[in-house]
Amino acid sequence: MLSSARNRKAQVVVWAALMMVFVVGMVAFAVDVGYMLLTRSQLQNAADSAAIAGAAVMSQGTEAVVAEAQEFAAYHVAASDKVKLDAGDVEFGVWDSDARKFEATIDPGNAIRVTVRREKAALFFGRVFGHKVFSTQASAVATATPRDIALVVDLSGSMNDDTEPAWATTSINKNFDSSVGSDLMQDLYTDLGFGKFPGNLQHLGASLGVKPDKYAYAEMTKDEGPLASVSIPPAYRIAPTDTEAVRKQKAYSWLINYEIAPMMPAALPQASTGNYKYWEKYLDYLILPVKIVAPRPPAPPQPVGPKPVGPKPTPPKPTDPPPPKPPIGWILPGDESLVAAWSQSPLAGVPESHPAVSLEPLAFAGDAAQALLLASQSLGDPGSPPIERGWLPPSQSGDRITGFNNPNKTNFPDSSTSLPRNLRNYIGYLTYAQFMADHGRDSEPAGFSPLSMQNPFCPLHEEATAGGVFQFPPRTQPMHAARRALIAAIQVVKERNKVITNHELRDWVSVISFDTGSGLVQEITPDYDAAMKACVTLQAVSDKAATTATESGLIYARAHIRQPSEGGKGRAKVDKVVVLLTDGAPNLYESDKDLIDGYSEKNGSADFYGGGYYWYDAPLMQSALMQADHWRVFPVGIGLGADYTFMDRLARMGGAANDKGESARGSGNPAEYEQRLTEILEAIINQPTIRLVD
Repeated sequence: MLSSARNRKAQVVVWAALMMVFVVGMVAFAVDVGYMLLTRSQLQNAADSAAIAGAAVMSQGTEAVVAEAQEFAAYHVAASDKVKLDAGDVEFGVWDSDARKFEATIDPGNAIRVTVRREKAALFFGRVFGHKVFSTQASAVATATPRDIALVVDLSGSMNDDTEPAWATTSINKNFDSSVGSDLMQDLYTDLGFGKFPGNLQHLGASLGVKPDKYAYAEMTKDEGPLASVSIPPAYRIAPTDTEAVRKQKAYSWLINYEIAPMMPAALPQASTGNYKYWEKYLDYLILPVKIVAPRPPAPPQPVGPKPVGPKPTPPKPTDPPPPKPPIGWILPGDESLVAAWSQSPLAGVPESHPAVSLEPLAFAGDAAQALLLASQSLGDPGSPPIERGWLPPSQSGDRITGFNNPNKTNFPDSSTSLPRNLRNYIGYLTYAQFMADHGRDSEPAGFSPLSMQNPFCPLHEEATAGGVFQFPPRTQPMHAARRALIAAIQVVKERNKVITNHELRDWVSVISFDTGSGLVQEITPDYDAAMKACVTLQAVSDKAATTATESGLIYARAHIRQPSEGGKGRAKVDKVVVLLTDGAPNLYESDKDLIDGYSEKNGSADFYGGGYYWYDAPLMQSALMQADHWRVFPVGIGLGADYTFMDRLARMGGAANDKGESARGSGNPAEYEQRLTEILEAIINQPTIRLVD
């Protein structure tokens, strides 16, 4: 029994010794395995960080990607040493989200794969078992989320402003380098074949020896005027029996054939009576209207009497100010009539009569009308006979050089109204260029002007751009700078996506325009060349009344790039980006006022204007609605009239403001428009959402 007990104790000791070895071995194994897992986890963190950092700068080229990935990898430690990322362990390629597969490519695609390694890291206890070191690695794939991008472009009348020579050129030269405005106009003159800017100007009727004053037309067309001479061909000769309408037709025909044609031989359509209706509108636009009436008799003497005594009457109490108005005009929702803040009589400020002529020398005349006629003839009253001609020219169009928002005091506050007024009655390329710019792409004085691509005479010229060579219409500004910058931005998108063969994994682009309303220029597409060609056709509308329907453009963009299940043409599971390009403040809106008020009150943002400024608050509401759907809205200003207070609010509402709560700043210098605008658009394109996918 004693021997058996001793044997059992000996066995326990042996088993205990063996178990101790096993336990120690397991502990050692656990420590080393834990250390290996910790190192692997540290490497994974380094790979994730490096992949995200590198993918964020893919637009800067392969060297920048590798450098950025290496920098962020080095911030991490694995197995007590800093992580070192070899350049060869940064791979470029395409991530297929459907197949969840990374395919390596030579050129950058939409993703990168980073592999970090730890070679020959020492083990704690493994050497006891003959394993002194271990090696491990970790990989991460980061990709840019595909985007549906809507480029929303302002085509309001002010997008031609910088090349309106009747007033803008003077203001630009004054505020910037003395040649900046003139250089812009020289580009436009070159495109139109007008020679050297500004060219010559000739006063109406100069070829007939008419005095260059406001009565030039009236003098040309009176009974004894130069057009009544027997030397004038019968087609243009004024007869005393001619009505004012006939006199106008004859005088205008003379001016077209004998003054416009010699002064502007390169102007299209050809200055001839065959194009009378068109050139009639140009002359109506230029001529200063005057009213020819019979001289008024002198006023009767005023009775002399005592001056009134007593206190002066109390002036009436001023009325409350009217509600605010847009900068130019507005359309109330559901109201088809346009209410323009600039509206005024086209004849405001024009004298209605001439100084009174004394009738005393003609007291022998028994008939008052005959006396007035004799007085007019004897004293050479301007523009008569006949007398009582009324407003001349008759049936004159209300579209004048002093209208069309000339000058644009919102964008050019220091511009003088005297600049366009002083050009009335002057014929030449300068006033014709102003005439075409004012009518834009859509207004038809009698057919579209040659500045519009809707006119067969529109001269196209070839230009090289970042996206290739295109045939452009004449270079009105800032419209042309916007066209070229948009093409450059789309080219950046094209470069980013060139190795992605699956179109569903690409960024898609659409182009939407707005002026008095909105429209689709290019449907959302992965065909970048088609989108660039669409940008070539962008032209501003006539600068007449309110033409900046910013909200309408945003509404159209939101509806267009929605996914099909929501009625749009966009895609599901992609980011949505809206880029708004505008040169001024909005002045039209579509949404119901109660809807805008209700949304702004519920939203509670201090960025809403309130107080009836619906043309501002309506686009702010649209931006906030898109941001609520996790879209981003980037407002980009161009030109001298960009309202950055409004643009900053729009950027904050759309989730695209910088750390200071600001939108991107364009250049106010026309010479720098294109360069700065291109930089801004490229920066937007090059900041997609980056995410880890593997």
